[in-house]
Amino acid sequence: MEEERVLPFYESYSGLRLANFYPPYNVTSGLQYKAKDGDIFLVTYPQCGTLWLQQILYVLLQNGSSPKDAASLFRAFPLLELEGSEAVEDAPSPRIITSHLPYDFIAQSPRAKYIVLVRDPRDVCACMFRRLRTYPAYEFSEGQLSDFLDLFCNDAVDYRGYFAHLRSWCDHRDDPNVFWLNYEELHSNFQATVKSLSSFLGIEHNLFKGRIVLKKCQEKSSVPYMKSKTNKYMEEFLYIPFEKLAGDTRFSEGVKSFHASVQCSGFLDAMSNVRCMATTEPDPNQRPYYVDFDGYRLSCAFDTGLLRSALEYKPRADDVFVVTYPKCGTTWVQHIAYLIYNDGQKPKDGLDFLKNSPFLEMTGVGCLESMKRPGIIKSHFPYSMMPMSPEAKYIYVCRNPKDCVTSFFYHTKGFPGYEFTRGTFSTFFDIFCEGQTDFGDYFDHVLGWYEHRDEPNILFLHYEDMKAEPRESVLKIAKFLGQPYHDRLLQDASYLENVLRYSDVSAMKQYTNDSLVQFFSKPLQAGEEVPEGLQLFHKATHDNPSEAKLVRKGIVGDWKTHLTPEMNDRLERKIHERLAGTEFVDVWKRHGVM
Repeated sequence: MEEERVLPFYESYSGLRLANFYPPYNVTSGLQYKAKDGDIFLVTYPQCGTLWLQQILYVLLQNGSSPKDAASLFRAFPLLELEGSEAVEDAPSPRIITSHLPYDFIAQSPRAKYIVLVRDPRDVCACMFRRLRTYPAYEFSEGQLSDFLDLFCNDAVDYRGYFAHLRSWCDHRDDPNVFWLNYEELHSNFQATVKSLSSFLGIEHNLFKGRIVLKKCQEKSSVPYMKSKTNKYMEEFLYIPFEKLAGDTRFSEGVKSFHASVQCSGFLDAMSNVRCMATTEPDPNQRPYYVDFDGYRLSCAFDTGLLRSALEYKPRADDVFVVTYPKCGTTWVQHIAYLIYNDGQKPKDGLDFLKNSPFLEMTGVGCLESMKRPGIIKSHFPYSMMPMSPEAKYIYVCRNPKDCVTSFFYHTKGFPGYEFTRGTFSTFFDIFCEGQTDFGDYFDHVLGWYEHRDEPNILFLHYEDMKAEPRESVLKIAKFLGQPYHDRLLQDASYLENVLRYSDVSAMKQYTNDSLVQFFSKPLQAGEEVPEGLQLFHKATHDNPSEAKLVRKGIVGDWKTHLTPEMNDRLERKIHERLAGTEFVDVWKRHGVM
Protein backbone atom coordinates (compact mmCIF):
# COMPACT_ATOMS: atom_id res chain seq x y z
CA MET A 1 0.00 0.00 0.00
CA GLU A 2 1.42 3.38 -0.98
CA GLU A 3 2.38 5.52 2.01
CA GLU A 4 0.28 8.67 2.42
CA ARG A 5 2.14 11.86 1.59
CA VAL A 6 2.71 14.45 4.29
CA LEU A 7 1.93 17.96 3.03
CA PRO A 8 2.41 21.35 4.71
CA PHE A 9 -0.60 22.81 6.50
CA TYR A 10 -1.74 26.24 5.31
CA GLU A 11 -4.58 28.63 6.09
CA SER A 12 -6.13 30.61 3.24
CA TYR A 13 -6.33 34.39 3.61
CA SER A 14 -7.74 36.43 0.72
CA GLY A 15 -6.23 34.07 -1.82
CA LEU A 16 -2.90 33.77 0.00
CA ARG A 17 -1.49 30.55 1.45
CA LEU A 18 -0.07 31.31 4.92
CA ALA A 19 0.96 29.55 8.13
CA ASN A 20 -1.61 29.69 10.91
CA PHE A 21 0.39 32.09 13.10
CA TYR A 22 -0.58 35.02 10.83
CA PRO A 23 -3.42 36.83 12.69
CA PRO A 24 -6.34 37.21 10.20
CA TYR A 25 -6.99 40.79 11.30
CA ASN A 26 -3.37 41.76 10.66
CA VAL A 27 -3.37 40.11 7.23
CA THR A 28 -6.47 42.07 6.29
CA SER A 29 -5.15 45.39 7.61
CA GLY A 30 -1.81 44.76 5.91
CA LEU A 31 -3.51 44.16 2.57
CA GLN A 32 -5.53 47.34 3.04
CA TYR A 33 -2.54 49.50 3.94
CA LYS A 34 -2.15 52.61 1.75
CA ALA A 35 1.45 53.36 0.89
CA LYS A 36 2.62 56.79 2.00
CA ASP A 37 5.19 59.14 0.54
CA GLY A 38 8.65 58.03 1.57
CA ASP A 39 7.69 54.47 2.46
CA ILE A 40 10.38 51.94 1.60
CA PHE A 41 9.23 48.38 0.99
CA LEU A 42 11.69 45.50 1.30
CA VAL A 43 10.05 42.78 -0.78
CA THR A 44 11.26 39.20 -0.96
CA TYR A 45 9.82 35.76 -1.34
CA PRO A 46 10.44 33.74 1.86
CA GLN A 47 14.00 32.40 2.25
CA CYS A 48 15.46 34.81 -0.31
CA GLY A 49 17.73 36.73 2.05
CA THR A 50 15.25 38.91 3.94
CA LEU A 51 17.15 38.97 7.24
CA TRP A 52 20.47 39.56 5.45
CA LEU A 53 19.15 42.59 3.57
CA GLN A 54 17.49 43.92 6.73
CA GLN A 55 20.86 43.75 8.47
CA ILE A 56 22.60 45.57 5.60
CA LEU A 57 20.00 48.35 5.55
CA TYR A 58 20.03 48.73 9.32
CA VAL A 59 23.82 49.19 9.42
CA LEU A 60 23.72 51.66 6.51
CA LEU A 61 20.95 53.75 8.02
CA GLN A 62 22.39 53.67 11.54
CA ASN A 63 25.89 54.76 10.49
CA GLY A 64 27.54 51.45 11.22
CA SER A 65 25.52 50.26 14.22
CA SER A 66 23.76 46.90 14.14
CA PRO A 67 20.55 45.82 15.93
CA LYS A 68 21.19 45.17 19.62
CA ASP A 69 18.31 42.71 20.03
CA ALA A 70 15.33 41.13 18.29
CA ALA A 71 13.02 43.96 19.32
CA SER A 72 15.24 46.49 17.50
CA LEU A 73 15.11 44.43 14.32
CA PHE A 74 11.36 43.75 14.40
CA ARG A 75 10.58 47.40 15.10
CA ALA A 76 12.83 48.65 12.29
CA PHE A 77 11.43 46.24 9.68
CA PRO A 78 7.81 45.28 10.48
CA LEU A 79 6.45 42.43 8.34
CA LEU A 80 3.32 44.00 6.85
CA GLU A 81 1.08 40.94 6.53
CA LEU A 82 2.10 39.49 9.92
CA GLU A 83 2.02 42.66 12.02
CA GLY A 84 -0.61 44.71 10.21
CA SER A 85 -0.82 48.39 9.39
CA GLU A 86 -0.69 49.51 13.03
CA ALA A 87 2.86 48.19 13.51
CA VAL A 88 3.86 49.85 10.24
CA GLU A 89 2.49 53.21 11.39
CA ASP A 90 4.56 52.93 14.57
CA ALA A 91 7.81 52.10 12.76
CA PRO A 92 10.67 54.62 13.12
CA SER A 93 11.68 56.86 10.24
CA PRO A 94 12.81 56.16 7.60
CA ARG A 95 10.03 53.59 7.53
CA ILE A 96 11.08 50.30 5.94
CA ILE A 97 8.27 47.80 5.54
CA THR A 98 9.08 44.15 4.98
CA SER A 99 6.72 42.03 2.89
CA HIS A 100 6.55 38.74 1.01
CA LEU A 101 3.47 39.83 -0.95
CA PRO A 102 3.20 39.57 -4.75
CA TYR A 103 2.99 42.85 -6.66
CA ASP A 104 -0.80 42.76 -7.05
CA PHE A 105 -1.35 42.39 -3.30
CA ILE A 106 0.93 45.11 -1.98
CA ALA A 107 0.22 48.81 -1.51
CA GLN A 108 1.45 50.76 -4.54
CA SER A 109 2.49 54.39 -4.76
CA PRO A 110 4.80 56.20 -7.18
CA ARG A 111 6.18 58.09 -4.18
CA ALA A 112 7.13 54.93 -2.31
CA LYS A 113 10.21 52.85 -3.07
CA TYR A 114 10.39 49.09 -3.49
CA ILE A 115 13.53 46.98 -3.05
CA VAL A 116 12.88 43.56 -4.56
CA LEU A 117 15.36 40.83 -3.63
CA VAL A 118 15.27 37.63 -5.72
CA ARG A 119 17.21 34.39 -5.35
CA ASP A 120 17.93 31.22 -7.32
CA PRO A 121 14.84 28.97 -6.95
CA ARG A 122 16.98 25.91 -6.22
CA ASP A 123 18.39 27.53 -3.09
CA VAL A 124 14.99 28.91 -2.13
CA CYS A 125 13.38 25.49 -2.42
CA ALA A 126 16.06 23.82 -0.30
CA CYS A 127 15.87 26.49 2.42
CA MET A 128 12.06 26.52 2.47
CA PHE A 129 11.95 22.75 2.80
CA ARG A 130 14.17 22.87 5.91
CA ARG A 131 12.15 25.78 7.31
CA LEU A 132 8.78 24.09 6.88
CA ARG A 133 10.03 20.86 8.45
CA THR A 134 11.22 22.86 11.45
CA TYR A 135 8.30 25.22 12.13
CA PRO A 136 5.51 23.40 14.03
CA ALA A 137 2.73 25.47 12.42
CA TYR A 138 3.28 23.71 9.09
CA GLU A 139 2.83 20.21 10.59
CA PHE A 140 5.46 19.03 8.11
CA SER A 141 8.19 17.58 10.33
CA GLU A 142 7.98 14.24 8.50
CA GLY A 143 7.65 15.77 5.03
CA GLN A 144 9.79 14.56 2.13
CA LEU A 145 11.82 16.75 -0.21
CA SER A 146 10.38 15.08 -3.31
CA ASP A 147 6.85 15.99 -2.23
CA PHE A 148 7.84 19.54 -1.35
CA LEU A 149 9.63 19.96 -4.67
CA ASP A 150 6.41 19.08 -6.51
CA LEU A 151 4.51 21.68 -4.50
CA PHE A 152 7.21 24.30 -5.01
CA CYS A 153 7.37 23.79 -8.78
CA ASN A 154 3.59 24.08 -9.00
CA ASP A 155 3.34 27.25 -6.91
CA ALA A 156 1.46 25.38 -4.18
CA VAL A 157 3.51 26.72 -1.26
CA ASP A 158 3.49 29.93 0.81
CA TYR A 159 1.70 33.07 -0.45
CA ARG A 160 1.02 32.48 -4.17
CA GLY A 161 4.18 30.45 -4.79
CA TYR A 162 7.72 31.42 -5.79
CA PHE A 163 7.26 31.66 -9.55
CA ALA A 164 4.00 33.61 -9.37
CA HIS A 165 5.69 36.02 -6.97
CA LEU A 166 8.71 36.42 -9.25
CA ARG A 167 6.59 36.99 -12.36
CA SER A 168 4.43 39.61 -10.66
CA TRP A 169 7.43 41.73 -9.69
CA CYS A 170 9.53 41.03 -12.78
CA ASP A 171 7.00 42.90 -14.92
CA HIS A 172 7.83 46.04 -12.90
CA ARG A 173 11.58 45.65 -12.46
CA ASP A 174 12.27 48.68 -14.67
CA ASP A 175 9.87 50.99 -12.83
CA PRO A 176 11.79 54.05 -11.54
CA ASN A 177 10.78 53.38 -7.93
CA VAL A 178 11.75 49.68 -8.01
CA PHE A 179 15.28 48.46 -7.21
CA TRP A 180 15.74 44.93 -8.54
CA LEU A 181 18.36 43.08 -6.52
CA ASN A 182 19.80 39.61 -7.13
CA TYR A 183 20.90 37.69 -4.04
CA GLU A 184 23.79 36.14 -5.96
CA GLU A 185 25.00 39.52 -7.27
CA LEU A 186 24.84 41.01 -3.78
CA HIS A 187 26.94 38.11 -2.55
CA SER A 188 29.60 38.25 -5.28
CA ASN A 189 29.81 42.03 -5.76
CA PHE A 190 28.86 43.39 -2.37
CA GLN A 191 30.37 46.87 -2.37
CA ALA A 192 29.21 47.95 -5.82
CA THR A 193 25.72 46.58 -5.18
CA VAL A 194 25.38 48.27 -1.79
CA LYS A 195 26.56 51.56 -3.28
CA SER A 196 23.86 51.31 -5.97
CA LEU A 197 21.25 50.48 -3.34
CA SER A 198 22.37 53.41 -1.21
CA SER A 199 22.08 55.74 -4.19
CA PHE A 200 18.55 54.45 -4.90
CA LEU A 201 17.56 55.22 -1.32
CA GLY A 202 19.29 58.59 -1.32
CA ILE A 203 21.54 57.79 1.64
CA GLU A 204 24.95 58.24 0.00
CA HIS A 205 25.95 60.59 2.81
CA ASN A 206 25.88 57.70 5.23
CA LEU A 207 27.98 55.56 2.94
CA PHE A 208 30.60 58.03 1.84
CA LYS A 209 31.18 60.28 4.84
CA GLY A 210 33.64 57.69 6.02
CA ARG A 211 34.87 54.37 4.74
CA ILE A 212 34.08 52.91 8.16
CA VAL A 213 30.33 52.69 7.44
CA LEU A 214 30.74 50.50 4.37
CA LYS A 215 33.39 48.47 6.15
CA LYS A 216 31.06 47.91 9.09
CA CYS A 217 28.18 47.12 6.77
CA GLN A 218 30.24 44.41 5.11
CA GLU A 219 31.49 43.09 8.42
CA LYS A 220 28.17 43.10 10.28
CA SER A 221 26.18 41.50 7.46
CA SER A 222 28.71 38.69 7.00
CA VAL A 223 27.64 35.13 7.74
CA PRO A 224 30.09 34.67 10.66
CA TYR A 225 28.93 37.90 12.32
CA MET A 226 25.23 37.17 11.91
CA LYS A 227 25.68 33.61 13.14
CA SER A 228 27.33 34.84 16.31
CA LYS A 229 25.23 37.98 16.93
CA THR A 230 21.89 37.78 15.11
CA ASN A 231 21.29 34.10 15.82
CA LYS A 232 22.06 34.73 19.47
CA TYR A 233 19.47 37.46 20.04
CA MET A 234 16.87 35.68 17.90
CA GLU A 235 17.29 32.59 20.07
CA GLU A 236 17.01 34.74 23.18
CA PHE A 237 13.73 36.08 21.78
CA LEU A 238 12.38 32.59 21.12
CA TYR A 239 13.25 31.47 24.65
CA ILE A 240 11.36 34.34 26.32
CA PRO A 241 8.46 32.76 28.27
CA PHE A 242 5.15 33.48 26.57
CA GLU A 243 3.70 35.02 29.73
CA LYS A 244 6.57 37.52 29.92
CA LEU A 245 6.39 38.44 26.25
CA ALA A 246 2.63 39.04 26.41
CA GLY A 247 3.13 42.27 28.35
CA ASP A 248 6.17 43.48 26.42
CA THR A 249 5.13 46.54 24.41
CA ARG A 250 8.26 46.39 22.25
CA PHE A 251 6.72 43.58 20.21
CA SER A 252 3.62 43.79 18.01
CA GLU A 253 0.73 41.35 18.37
CA GLY A 254 1.77 39.69 15.11
CA VAL A 255 5.27 38.99 16.41
CA LYS A 256 3.77 37.65 19.63
CA SER A 257 1.53 35.34 17.60
CA PHE A 258 4.56 33.99 15.76
CA HIS A 259 6.39 33.59 19.09
CA ALA A 260 3.47 31.65 20.57
CA SER A 261 3.45 29.27 17.60
CA VAL A 262 7.02 28.18 18.31
CA GLN A 263 6.64 27.85 22.08
CA CYS A 264 6.23 24.11 21.92
CA SER A 265 8.39 21.20 22.99
CA GLY A 266 11.19 20.19 20.65
CA PHE A 267 11.08 23.18 18.32
CA LEU A 268 14.25 24.91 19.51
CA ASP A 269 16.15 21.62 19.58
CA ALA A 270 14.99 20.86 16.05
CA MET A 271 16.00 24.31 14.87
CA SER A 272 19.43 23.88 16.48
CA ASN A 273 19.88 20.53 14.74
CA VAL A 274 19.00 22.01 11.36
CA ARG A 275 21.44 24.86 11.88
CA CYS A 276 24.17 22.46 12.97
CA MET A 277 23.59 20.25 9.94
CA ALA A 278 23.59 23.24 7.60
CA THR A 279 26.85 24.64 8.90
CA THR A 280 28.95 21.47 9.11
CA GLU A 281 28.08 19.35 6.10
CA PRO A 282 30.27 19.98 3.04
CA ASP A 283 28.47 22.00 0.39
CA PRO A 284 29.84 21.58 -3.16
CA ASN A 285 27.84 24.64 -4.25
CA GLN A 286 29.39 26.99 -1.71
CA ARG A 287 31.92 29.39 -3.19
CA PRO A 288 34.25 31.78 -1.37
CA TYR A 289 32.94 35.27 -0.78
CA TYR A 290 35.13 37.88 -2.47
CA VAL A 291 34.89 41.65 -2.75
CA ASP A 292 35.80 43.52 -5.91
CA PHE A 293 38.19 46.45 -5.48
CA ASP A 294 38.32 48.08 -8.92
CA GLY A 295 38.69 44.71 -10.60
CA TYR A 296 41.00 43.25 -7.93
CA ARG A 297 39.43 40.38 -5.99
CA LEU A 298 40.01 40.23 -2.21
CA SER A 299 38.34 38.99 0.96
CA CYS A 300 36.05 41.38 2.82
CA ALA A 301 38.68 41.83 5.55
CA PHE A 302 40.44 44.44 3.41
CA ASP A 303 39.66 48.14 3.65
CA THR A 304 39.21 50.18 0.47
CA GLY A 305 40.97 53.27 1.77
CA LEU A 306 43.96 51.36 3.10
CA LEU A 307 44.26 49.40 -0.14
CA ARG A 308 44.28 52.62 -2.15
CA SER A 309 46.98 54.05 0.10
CA ALA A 310 49.04 50.92 -0.55
CA LEU A 311 48.66 51.27 -4.30
CA GLU A 312 49.75 54.91 -4.14
CA TYR A 313 52.76 54.27 -1.89
CA LYS A 314 56.12 55.61 -3.06
CA PRO A 315 58.81 53.14 -1.90
CA ARG A 316 61.75 54.37 0.14
CA ALA A 317 65.33 53.45 -0.66
CA ASP A 318 65.52 51.25 2.46
CA ASP A 319 62.27 49.36 1.77
CA VAL A 320 62.51 45.58 1.37
CA PHE A 321 59.38 43.78 0.16
CA VAL A 322 58.61 40.07 0.43
CA VAL A 323 56.16 39.35 -2.37
CA THR A 324 54.39 36.07 -3.11
CA TYR A 325 51.15 34.69 -4.40
CA PRO A 326 49.19 33.65 -1.27
CA LYS A 327 50.38 30.51 0.55
CA CYS A 328 53.74 30.42 -1.20
CA GLY A 329 56.09 31.01 1.73
CA THR A 330 55.42 34.63 2.65
CA THR A 331 55.47 34.19 6.44
CA TRP A 332 58.53 31.94 6.22
CA VAL A 333 60.65 34.49 4.34
CA GLN A 334 59.34 37.33 6.51
CA HIS A 335 60.70 35.48 9.52
CA ILE A 336 64.03 34.70 7.89
CA ALA A 337 64.52 38.39 7.13
CA TYR A 338 63.29 39.44 10.59
CA LEU A 339 65.77 37.07 12.23
CA ILE A 340 68.62 38.30 10.03
CA TYR A 341 67.81 41.92 10.87
CA ASN A 342 67.40 41.22 14.61
CA ASP A 343 70.52 39.23 15.52
CA GLY A 344 68.73 35.89 15.27
CA GLN A 345 66.14 36.88 17.90
CA LYS A 346 62.55 35.91 17.14
CA PRO A 347 59.68 38.43 17.46
CA LYS A 348 58.72 39.00 21.09
CA ASP A 349 54.99 38.72 20.31
CA GLY A 350 52.40 38.92 17.53
CA LEU A 351 52.20 42.71 17.64
CA ASP A 352 55.97 43.03 17.24
CA PHE A 353 55.90 40.85 14.13
CA LEU A 354 52.84 42.51 12.56
CA LYS A 355 54.08 46.07 13.22
CA ASN A 356 57.59 45.49 11.96
CA SER A 357 56.75 43.23 9.03
CA PRO A 358 53.43 44.81 7.94
CA PHE A 359 51.10 43.51 5.25
CA LEU A 360 51.01 46.44 2.81
CA GLU A 361 47.56 46.03 1.25
CA MET A 362 45.92 45.01 4.54
CA THR A 363 47.31 47.70 6.85
CA GLY A 364 48.08 50.56 4.45
CA VAL A 365 50.99 52.98 4.46
CA GLY A 366 50.45 54.08 8.06
CA CYS A 367 52.08 50.90 9.32
CA LEU A 368 55.08 51.46 7.06
CA GLU A 369 55.68 54.84 8.61
CA SER A 370 55.81 53.39 12.13
CA MET A 371 57.69 50.14 11.45
CA LYS A 372 61.18 49.54 12.80
CA ARG A 373 63.88 49.72 10.15
CA PRO A 374 65.53 47.84 8.63
CA GLY A 375 62.40 45.73 8.25
CA ILE A 376 60.33 43.71 5.82
CA ILE A 377 57.07 44.67 4.08
CA LYS A 378 54.73 41.86 3.03
CA SER A 379 52.66 41.98 -0.17
CA HIS A 380 50.69 39.75 -2.52
CA PHE A 381 50.45 42.39 -5.26
CA PRO A 382 51.14 41.27 -8.83
CA TYR A 383 54.04 43.06 -10.48
CA SER A 384 51.67 45.29 -12.47
CA MET A 385 50.15 46.73 -9.26
CA MET A 386 53.20 46.74 -7.00
CA PRO A 387 54.69 50.11 -6.01
CA MET A 388 58.11 49.88 -7.66
CA SER A 389 61.37 51.75 -7.20
CA PRO A 390 64.85 50.90 -8.50
CA GLU A 391 66.20 51.78 -5.05
CA ALA A 392 63.91 49.45 -3.06
CA LYS A 393 64.45 45.68 -2.87
CA TYR A 394 61.98 42.91 -3.70
CA ILE A 395 62.19 39.24 -2.69
CA TYR A 396 59.75 37.12 -4.70
CA VAL A 397 59.01 33.51 -3.72
CA CYS A 398 57.31 31.09 -6.11
CA ARG A 399 55.78 27.80 -4.97
CA ASN A 400 54.43 25.04 -7.18
CA PRO A 401 50.69 25.43 -7.86
CA LYS A 402 49.81 21.94 -6.59
CA ASP A 403 50.91 22.70 -3.04
CA CYS A 404 49.76 26.30 -3.37
CA VAL A 405 46.14 25.38 -4.16
CA THR A 406 46.13 22.82 -1.33
CA SER A 407 47.34 25.30 1.28
CA PHE A 408 45.19 28.11 -0.14
CA PHE A 409 42.09 25.90 0.23
CA TYR A 410 42.66 25.48 3.98
CA HIS A 411 43.40 29.18 4.35
CA THR A 412 40.15 30.14 2.58
CA LYS A 413 38.12 27.55 4.46
CA GLY A 414 39.53 28.66 7.81
CA PHE A 415 39.08 32.44 7.63
CA PRO A 416 35.42 33.43 8.35
CA GLY A 417 35.47 36.38 5.95
CA TYR A 418 35.42 34.02 2.98
CA GLU A 419 32.18 32.34 4.18
CA PHE A 420 33.58 29.06 2.84
CA THR A 421 33.55 26.90 5.97
CA ARG A 422 31.52 24.20 4.20
CA GLY A 423 33.32 24.54 0.88
CA THR A 424 34.94 21.54 -0.79
CA PHE A 425 38.42 21.13 -2.19
CA SER A 426 36.93 20.20 -5.57
CA THR A 427 35.09 23.53 -5.78
CA PHE A 428 38.12 25.53 -4.70
CA PHE A 429 40.37 23.66 -7.13
CA ASP A 430 38.09 24.66 -10.01
CA ILE A 431 38.12 28.30 -8.89
CA PHE A 432 41.91 28.25 -8.62
CA CYS A 433 42.36 26.74 -12.08
CA GLU A 434 40.01 29.36 -13.52
CA GLY A 435 42.07 32.15 -11.94
CA GLN A 436 39.10 33.34 -9.87
CA THR A 437 40.54 33.31 -6.34
CA ASP A 438 41.50 36.45 -4.46
CA PHE A 439 44.70 38.18 -5.57
CA GLY A 440 44.09 37.07 -9.14
CA ASP A 441 45.34 34.27 -11.33
CA TYR A 442 48.30 32.27 -9.98
CA PHE A 443 49.99 31.92 -13.37
CA ASP A 444 49.64 35.60 -14.23
CA HIS A 445 51.14 36.44 -10.84
CA VAL A 446 54.27 34.26 -11.07
CA LEU A 447 54.89 35.13 -14.73
CA GLY A 448 54.59 38.85 -14.02
CA TRP A 449 57.42 38.68 -11.50
CA TYR A 450 59.43 36.04 -13.39
CA GLU A 451 59.86 38.42 -16.32
CA HIS A 452 61.81 40.76 -13.99
CA ARG A 453 63.82 38.09 -12.13
CA ASP A 454 67.18 39.32 -13.44
CA GLU A 455 66.77 42.92 -12.34
CA PRO A 456 69.39 43.82 -9.71
CA ASN A 457 66.87 44.79 -7.02
CA ILE A 458 64.77 41.60 -7.34
CA LEU A 459 65.66 38.26 -5.74
CA PHE A 460 63.59 35.45 -7.28
CA LEU A 461 63.41 32.31 -5.11
CA HIS A 462 61.79 28.90 -5.47
CA TYR A 463 60.07 27.55 -2.37
CA GLU A 464 61.15 23.99 -3.21
CA ASP A 465 64.83 24.99 -3.48
CA MET A 466 64.58 26.73 -0.12
CA LYS A 467 63.13 23.62 1.54
CA ALA A 468 65.89 21.47 0.07
CA GLU A 469 68.72 23.84 1.00
CA PRO A 470 67.67 26.12 3.88
CA ARG A 471 71.21 27.19 4.84
CA GLU A 472 72.11 28.27 1.32
CA SER A 473 68.77 30.06 0.99
CA VAL A 474 69.28 32.00 4.22
CA LEU A 475 72.74 33.07 3.07
CA LYS A 476 71.38 34.11 -0.33
CA ILE A 477 68.68 36.24 1.31
CA ALA A 478 71.21 37.75 3.71
CA LYS A 479 73.54 38.70 0.87
CA PHE A 480 70.64 40.35 -0.96
CA LEU A 481 69.73 42.31 2.17
CA GLY A 482 73.31 43.47 2.54
CA GLN A 483 76.79 41.97 2.34
CA PRO A 484 77.53 42.62 6.05
CA TYR A 485 74.64 40.31 7.06
CA HIS A 486 75.99 37.55 4.83
CA ASP A 487 79.52 37.93 6.17
CA ARG A 488 78.39 37.91 9.79
CA LEU A 489 76.34 34.75 9.31
CA LEU A 490 79.42 32.98 7.99
CA GLN A 491 81.53 34.24 10.88
CA ASP A 492 79.04 33.78 13.75
CA ALA A 493 77.83 30.17 14.01
CA SER A 494 75.28 30.88 16.77
CA TYR A 495 73.75 33.73 14.74
CA LEU A 496 73.29 31.45 11.72
CA GLU A 497 72.04 28.61 13.92
CA ASN A 498 69.35 30.82 15.48
CA VAL A 499 68.17 32.10 12.10
CA LEU A 500 67.85 28.52 10.84
CA ARG A 501 66.26 27.19 14.03
CA TYR A 502 63.64 29.92 14.48
CA SER A 503 62.72 29.97 10.78
CA ASP A 504 62.18 26.21 10.73
CA VAL A 505 58.53 25.27 10.18
CA SER A 506 58.27 23.29 13.43
CA ALA A 507 59.42 26.31 15.46
CA MET A 508 57.26 28.77 13.51
CA LYS A 509 54.16 26.63 14.02
CA GLN A 510 54.62 27.02 17.73
CA TYR A 511 55.71 30.59 18.30
CA THR A 512 54.22 32.31 15.22
CA ASN A 513 50.77 30.73 15.29
CA ASP A 514 50.50 31.02 19.07
CA SER A 515 51.67 34.64 19.24
CA LEU A 516 49.27 35.73 16.50
CA VAL A 517 46.34 33.89 18.13
CA GLN A 518 47.12 35.65 21.41
CA PHE A 519 47.26 39.05 19.72
CA PHE A 520 44.00 38.69 17.81
CA SER A 521 42.05 36.95 20.59
CA LYS A 522 42.60 39.69 23.18
CA PRO A 523 41.24 43.25 23.09
CA LEU A 524 43.81 45.93 22.37
CA GLN A 525 45.19 47.44 25.54
CA ALA A 526 45.02 51.14 26.34
CA GLY A 527 48.28 52.79 25.47
CA GLU A 528 49.36 50.18 22.92
CA GLU A 529 50.81 51.86 19.86
CA VAL A 530 48.90 50.13 17.08
CA PRO A 531 48.62 51.79 13.64
CA GLU A 532 45.12 52.38 12.24
CA GLY A 533 45.34 49.66 9.60
CA LEU A 534 46.45 47.10 12.15
CA GLN A 535 43.65 48.19 14.49
CA LEU A 536 41.09 47.50 11.75
CA PHE A 537 42.75 44.16 10.97
CA HIS A 538 42.66 43.27 14.68
CA LYS A 539 38.99 44.22 15.01
CA ALA A 540 37.91 42.16 12.00
CA THR A 541 39.82 39.13 13.24
CA HIS A 542 38.89 39.58 16.90
CA ASP A 543 35.16 39.85 16.10
CA ASN A 544 35.29 36.82 13.78
CA PRO A 545 37.81 34.34 15.23
CA SER A 546 39.58 32.20 12.66
CA GLU A 547 40.61 28.56 12.68
CA ALA A 548 43.19 29.13 9.95
CA LYS A 549 46.92 29.19 10.67
CA LEU A 550 49.51 31.28 8.86
CA VAL A 551 51.91 28.34 9.21
CA ARG A 552 50.22 24.98 8.48
CA LYS A 553 52.47 22.20 7.14
CA GLY A 554 55.06 24.03 5.08
CA ILE A 555 56.11 20.95 3.12
CA VAL A 556 56.59 19.98 -0.51
CA GLY A 557 54.15 17.30 -1.65
CA ASP A 558 51.05 17.80 0.52
CA TRP A 559 49.12 17.98 -2.76
CA LYS A 560 49.55 14.21 -3.18
CA THR A 561 46.90 13.54 -0.53
CA HIS A 562 44.44 16.04 -2.01
CA LEU A 563 44.60 16.11 -5.82
CA THR A 564 42.85 13.30 -7.67
CA PRO A 565 44.60 11.89 -10.77
CA GLU A 566 42.19 13.94 -12.90
CA MET A 567 43.00 17.12 -10.97
CA ASN A 568 46.72 16.47 -11.26
CA ASP A 569 46.44 15.94 -15.03
CA ARG A 570 44.38 19.11 -15.40
CA LEU A 571 46.86 21.23 -13.46
CA GLU A 572 49.89 19.78 -15.23
CA ARG A 573 48.32 20.57 -18.60
CA LYS A 574 47.83 24.14 -17.41
CA ILE A 575 51.43 24.30 -16.17
CA HIS A 576 52.79 23.20 -19.55
CA GLU A 577 50.41 25.56 -21.34
CA ARG A 578 51.13 28.67 -19.27
CA LEU A 579 54.76 28.16 -18.21
CA ALA A 580 56.34 26.76 -21.36
CA GLY A 581 59.83 28.13 -21.94
CA THR A 582 60.46 29.00 -18.28
CA GLU A 583 62.53 27.28 -15.59
CA PHE A 584 59.53 26.30 -13.44
CA VAL A 585 58.94 22.82 -14.85
CA ASP A 586 62.61 21.86 -14.46
CA VAL A 587 62.67 23.08 -10.87
CA TRP A 588 59.52 21.18 -9.97
CA LYS A 589 60.71 18.01 -11.69
CA ARG A 590 63.90 18.21 -9.67
CA HIS A 591 61.85 18.21 -6.47
CA GLY A 592 59.35 15.49 -7.45
CA VAL A 593 56.40 17.79 -8.04
CA MET A 594 56.02 16.69 -11.67
